[in-house]
Amino acid sequence: IKNFQDSIRVSDNLPKISLGNDTTLCPGSTLRFDLSESGGDNFVWGQDTLINSPFYEISKAGKYWVSVSNGCGTVTDTIEVN
Repeated sequence: IKNFQDSIRVSDNLPKISLGNDTTLCPGSTLRFDLSESGGDNFVWGQDTLINSPFYEISKAGKYWVSVSNGCGTVTDTIEVN
């Protein structure tokens, strides 16, 4: 009888995102997000519209969220802009 041995490496490869703390924008200012290094494949930004992109720009007050997913799952973060 021969013994066979094999191994598998398991890791948590969920996307890594953070929109940061709630913040205030001055008139005429913008807040830009770049989640291209998050490890996500699908990006859904929600507030007024739905955008599937790792890039997003905020120029007015509101509550904004993003859901980022890949083959391992989905993570969501929210930011409130005054």
